[in-house]
Amino acid sequence: MVVHPYTFRSDVLKLPECYFGNAAEEYIRFFKLGVDGVFTDFPAHARYARELHEKLGDQFIFHALENYESFHPELKRDARLRESKKGSVDKPLSFR
Repeated sequence: MVVHPYTFRSDVLKLPECYFGNAAEEYIRFFKLGVDGVFTDFPAHARYARELHEKLGDQFIFHALENYESFHPELKRDARLRESKKGSVDKPLSFR
């Protein structure tokens, strides 16, 4: 199945706050998740982000994640749980 989510925007006011105005991070996050392409009002930005993703792959550093706990404290907790369980059988995380 080919996946193309929509509609991506590069306007600072339209981006989720966690990206701090860096649209390339949002595009790359979705490319890293495996989408085949995106519908966007800013095709040059999407093309640039796709090229960055292809060149850097896993070496791309998501700066938005440096402060993501200020937006979603549970995400940081869950990431720590996953790190501590690496190599063990994954169990569903509790959201209490």
